[in-house]
Amino acid sequence: MAISDLNGITDEKLVSKFKGGDEQAFEVLCHKYDRFIRAISQTFFIFCGDRDDLRQEGLFGLLYAANKFDEKKEGASSFKTFAYTCIRARILNAVNGEKAGKRLADTLSVSIEETFSEGNGPGRVSVEEEVIDSESVRERVAAIRKNLSHFEIKVFDLYLEGYSYTEIAAILDKPTKSVDNALQRIKEKAKKSGQ
Repeated sequence: MAISDLNGITDEKLVSKFKGGDEQAFEVLCHKYDRFIRAISQTFFIFCGDRDDLRQEGLFGLLYAANKFDEKKEGASSFKTFAYTCIRARILNAVNGEKAGKRLADTLSVSIEETFSEGNGPGRVSVEEEVIDSESVRERVAAIRKNLSHFEIKVFDLYLEGYSYTEIAAILDKPTKSVDNALQRIKEKAKKSGQ
């Protein structure tokens, strides 16, 4: 089946096809969840971590969700809700590891088998920790925004929504280099303000 044939299928059916050995079904899931993974990764990139490593962590979270999702389980949420939770938890675990002085590369060097073994999934972040981290991120974003120019605020907001440099430049009708420079200034201002 061609990838274009899989685009109209529900996430739950894509997961079922993926579990049945259809690798293209997972490619479609990756495409569908790319904006969300980028948005979460870019939010935490401002504070710490490497953007590409955090995106990779998000993809591992999506892979974990696709492997573990069971819609037949009593009280099961939709795949989208489960995937968002797994992606977010995986990225938060990586960021928390960075905060504790661990290198993000160490978490990436764990083999796929270890990553998806029982007890080593995204459940390591509790709901309470996730809520606290979410509130903390919102507070930090608000504190950073106070120190930004009007242009930097626009760039920052679009970046946090998951838009790429090129997309932001097109939306704001500015050169990509201007967007890049603004994001570098934003990151420096975040570091200086302790955010």
